[in-house]
Amino acid sequence: MTTQFENTKQKHNLQVYALLGGKTKSRLPVYSTTARPDIAQQLGFVGAKVPCPYGPADGDEGFRKNVEFFKNWRETVRLRVRENSGTDLGLSFLVIRELK
Repeated sequence: MTTQFENTKQKHNLQVYALLGGKTKSRLPVYSTTARPDIAQQLGFVGAKVPCPYGPADGDEGFRKNVEFFKNWRETVRLRVRENSGTDLGLSFLVIRELK
């Protein structure tokens, strides 16, 4: 936040969202990043970004296990596949393509 923006916020005792135009929705859809999307759903999140449990080092077997993992979860909760430090972005795209 710029200093000018911060000064205006403090001077008028306003929240950042008010300075940006005010409230536009009564609720915001929020995803949780977790290995347990079922718990995220129980807590009220609209979906979950889930890391691939197997990475490139796990080879073709790990890839097949990732696809099966996401197929099983997808039947019960809304998911987004997430790349993380253990998984490269290419692997995430391959898993997503395989799930279609």
